[in-house]
Amino acid sequence: MKPTPIDKTLLTTLQAVPGLGQKKALSLLTQYGSIEQISKVSTASLSSVVGKANAQQVKDFFQQAIHGGKRRSTLSLTEVEQMAIKNENTNDTEEEE
Repeated sequence: MKPTPIDKTLLTTLQAVPGLGQKKALSLLTQYGSIEQISKVSTASLSSVVGKANAQQVKDFFQQAIHGGKRRSTLSLTEVEQMAIKNENTNDTEEEE
């Protein structure tokens, strides 16, 4: 049976998490299958795939989806992509300074 191809948009979105490169982003998608699942798992579970520091970065990235002080149970792909773009722009600005 052929492995399921990884959506490059999802991979690129995960790579926007500070400290998360292609290899670790791919590991997360392979392990959990979707951005939604990754956003729901515990930091401890993420740690087993990408290490403790990166797991916290992933959790912090998804915490940006908090609206009105309540964590939403799901994120749309558009929201995650917008967070990734915002994060990339912030990183670009920091590198220029």
